[in-house]
Amino acid sequence: MKTILFLITLFAWLLVAGCTSRTTPLAFTPAPTLAAVTPITAAETPSPAATVALQTLGIATLAPQPAFQPVLSVGLVTDGAKSDDGSLSQSVYAGLQRSAAEAPVVVALIESLRDEDIALNLATFAQSGFDLIVTVGEQGAAAAAELAPGYPASHFVIVDAPAAQPAANVHLVLFNDEQLGLAAGVWAGAASQSGVVGLVTAAEPARAEALNRGYATGVRQSCPACTVLNTALGMDEAAALGRAAALRQIGEGADVILGAGGAAGNGALLGAAQQAVWAIGLDDDAFLTVFTGDAQSGSTYLLGSVVKRADEAIYQLVSDTLAGKSLPAQLMMDAHNGGIGIAPRHGDAPPAPPEVEALLQR
Repeated sequence: MKTILFLITLFAWLLVAGCTSRTTPLAFTPAPTLAAVTPITAAETPSPAATVALQTLGIATLAPQPAFQPVLSVGLVTDGAKSDDGSLSQSVYAGLQRSAAEAPVVVALIESLRDEDIALNLATFAQSGFDLIVTVGEQGAAAAAELAPGYPASHFVIVDAPAAQPAANVHLVLFNDEQLGLAAGVWAGAASQSGVVGLVTAAEPARAEALNRGYATGVRQSCPACTVLNTALGMDEAAALGRAAALRQIGEGADVILGAGGAAGNGALLGAAQQAVWAIGLDDDAFLTVFTGDAQSGSTYLLGSVVKRADEAIYQLVSDTLAGKSLPAQLMMDAHNGGIGIAPRHGDAPPAPPEVEALLQR
């Protein structure tokens, strides 16, 4: 009955909030053998009015179940990204879907269309008593850190962003930037024919330094004689500056370029690939997020992407929660725990060299 009341309450909230914040219908992903939400007894079957409300939300019809296991409820709030756009939010959602396919886990999704909606969407899950509430990026991190102390029964998981003085029920998922750079560097060095490779970063200084250090080390492993060109731009620089940096590096002989971070990093990827120079993406699948599939020219010169496996991180956290384990304040994902991987190949792109595959094996 508690589940039904929550869903009806949530439906009423969405009606009120609809005029200021468009959220997608909540998508509940159950394990294959379970109902779409916590199974209910025949006595708790929703009224016709409640059933209409649930169907309006796009939630599968509830059905009585003779027996069921306790269900873990997990809510995901995106930061403007979607669950199908190749972003880290999609990776998180994929990890939750995997969890729901293997265990009694209920997953709900709200895609935030505006930054100011994120806190309200997180509060929706918190007020409804969700066990785990997941968000991605800096906007979500700030909102979750502020909200968490008021909802100690819920655990807030922040993916790929730090949080200042987080509460005990806030858990950070971070990624080893040096290892991300290392994998990309090994790939670049193995692919280079000119003996010159480039790196364009648009990140905060500590991250840029870690990426550069890892990239240079990786290049030396696969191409000891290669020269590494490095251009560090600010986090908020425009794509045009990243493109210009890539073109300068190409002028100096670079035939493989890694673009990392923000609009400028994406501009570097496009600038290189559209000049028929190999490009390597970082963090997420650049074929989807930068080249929008084949919509942007140059996609055939994307070697591939070294990605943050947010799906693996979330799957691990959900599994630990179901096992009754305490969640860590910080989970650092790296090559050794499955946190760094390679995006799927697209089109006729050559496969990643075996040196990279070996580096990322757990």
